[in-house]
Amino acid sequence: MRRYFLAYVGFLGLNSFGLATLGGFFFFWGWVFVGSTVCVLLVKQDEHRAQEGSAGSQLLAAYKEMWLVLQLPAVRALALVLLTVKAPLAAFDALAPLELMSKGVPKEHLAALSMIMLPVSMATQAGRPPHPPPARRTPHPAPSRPSG
Repeated sequence: MRRYFLAYVGFLGLNSFGLATLGGFFFFWGWVFVGSTVCVLLVKQDEHRAQEGSAGSQLLAAYKEMWLVLQLPAVRALALVLLTVKAPLAAFDALAPLELMSKGVPKEHLAALSMIMLPVSMATQAGRPPHPPPARRTPHPAPSRPSG
């Protein structure tokens, strides 16, 4: 979804300044895709080794391992968060641009605003870096009392 959004906003931004047409935009990125695919084909060397067992047993083993990973509490909590994080504001995200356009805001201005807000939203979703752990204190030995 983000890649589609970035392409849409990027094209609208370039088009608003007269720097790209839709055909030129697709032509350029089509050749970038073909060029990167050819580079990967020429540079990447794969090692092909025969796997032990049949394809069915390998598939079954992969699904068993996936099931074990999905049983971990942290994975379940993360899945729940990722599946529900967008639900509360989904209608607002879909309808806000349409409402702004109906009030007369041009698409180009919405695209410019989106270009500014995308890094901000990515930074806020990423969160702050974790705090460093508190410094460990080593106990000081009790001062020795002179006898006498």
